[in-house]
Amino acid sequence: MKLRSLVEDRQWNQATLYAKKILTDRTPEQGSSTKNSDCPSDALFAQYTIAQATRIAQDRRTFASLQDDFVRNLDKSRCTPESFALDKEQFESFRLDARLWLARLQWEQNKNPDAFFSARRVIQDASSSQAWEHYVDAAKVLIGRIGFEMLNTGENLTVLA
Repeated sequence: MKLRSLVEDRQWNQATLYAKKILTDRTPEQGSSTKNSDCPSDALFAQYTIAQATRIAQDRRTFASLQDDFVRNLDKSRCTPESFALDKEQFESFRLDARLWLARLQWEQNKNPDAFFSARRVIQDASSSQAWEHYVDAAKVLIGRIGFEMLNTGENLTVLA
């Protein structure tokens, strides 16, 4: 896939242009490149690419909005690792990373209490495998930060135990 190559080569300007073309050219009946119409993997990867390009460009507010849309659409889809040409471990990492970024942005941008629940979801999703310990650790740090900043540490620190 051309878009994936551009992302891997960190050619963000070209990747963004190509991703926007994918999203513009897509019609409702063109769900994805897979046979499963519930998984618009091309469009989801295009969304991911545009969000990452805005993160790298330091446009945090736009990144927050794009990441929220991306995570919501990824959660609604029935995508499999194969639809993204990833193995199961890579796909889980992809999903957890997207959700953790969303939790961070929810808190950093507007102190949205949903960040606490988003971070807890990262812990729940990652807890099934020890391989994702770094996501759990990062989510626990974020929950601690949210609890400290909200000055309601007693309730939130129980999640860390």
